[in-house]
Amino acid sequence: MAHYLDLFSPATYEAFPRSVRTVSGFRIRQQKTANRIKVGDKPIRPP
Repeated sequence: MAHYLDLFSPATYEAFPRSVRTVSGFRIRQQKTANRIKVGDKPIRPP
């Protein structure tokens, strides 16, 4: 199991707690890292 830091902008940080928390976006330049995420890996997110 790997852990990945899920960073937010100020706007998305405020919106995230009100969401269903099932989707996170990645920039094109982060595609290689995003492709390495597997079932069971843990995102580190704000509370």
